[in-house]
Amino acid sequence: MIVLMNDGIPADDPRVRAVCTKAQLHHVAPEVHVETGRNFAVVEVYLKDTSGQRSSAVPSYPFRSLNGVKEVIRVSPAQVSLRSNGGQREPRRIQIGSDQIGRGLPCVPVFGPCTVDRHVDAILRGLADYGIKHVRGGGRKPRSNVKGFRGFGSKGWRWLIQAAKECGMESVWTEVIESKDVDTLRVIRDEVRFPGDLVLWVGARNTGCYRLLERLGACDDVIAMIKNGLYERDVDALFTRAEFVVCGPMYWNEDGVLDEERSRESGNDRLILCIRGLEKHDPHSRLRFYPNYEWITAI
Repeated sequence: MIVLMNDGIPADDPRVRAVCTKAQLHHVAPEVHVETGRNFAVVEVYLKDTSGQRSSAVPSYPFRSLNGVKEVIRVSPAQVSLRSNGGQREPRRIQIGSDQIGRGLPCVPVFGPCTVDRHVDAILRGLADYGIKHVRGGGRKPRSNVKGFRGFGSKGWRWLIQAAKECGMESVWTEVIESKDVDTLRVIRDEVRFPGDLVLWVGARNTGCYRLLERLGACDDVIAMIKNGLYERDVDALFTRAEFVVCGPMYWNEDGVLDEERSRESGNDRLILCIRGLEKHDPHSRLRFYPNYEWITAI
């Protein structure tokens, strides 16, 4: 997190010291940086991780209300390090099986049926023959059509994960709709003894389920993926939901004050953001959804 002070406030100002004191109360380390412009200097206070606290677990509102604070920017610890190190760092990457995904790396193909049925083992065997190592399939699918096939739930997931193990797959990607789906899939993975990674995604029609996002944030043994919602207007809405995964569960006392002892020190930073298109309004467009590729650049 970066606390940006109002223009013209010097680094030794009591208002800057108040921000640093507040940071220490939340057990994160403040670093005061001065950016010198043509007419005045701008003070930024970087809130960095300590051995006892992750800055991602600290709420931003106690700092926004302090005198002299212009803006509080929620960024990842890696982004804080990036700014303090002058912009030099390796791109963010996530390990999935024997592959890495991230900026500058080749695309990793992920194939499989939209919704799993009893033929999934034959499908995965065919994919394995072509060298595919990462598979997807839906066990529970939210549908826009009431007659659309919604999946078999736990039975379908067990078919999928069992077939993935038998075919030597390195990861299984599937959609979760509510918090209990996360626990169900982890149990099936352990019972089947699937050695690969689970990638659990929150779909475009389920963007308001914050309890599900919190649950994914509490499970660092799975990889989370968030798709943008069909009706989201800007990329900031995607970032807001991502925070619930990265920060993990939070708890407050009866006075509405964050209970830092109960709150997790860190959430799940194995997070993928998926740009999948937006609702279209033109019935004559050949595209199923309007592309929002510019969000990738923004991210």
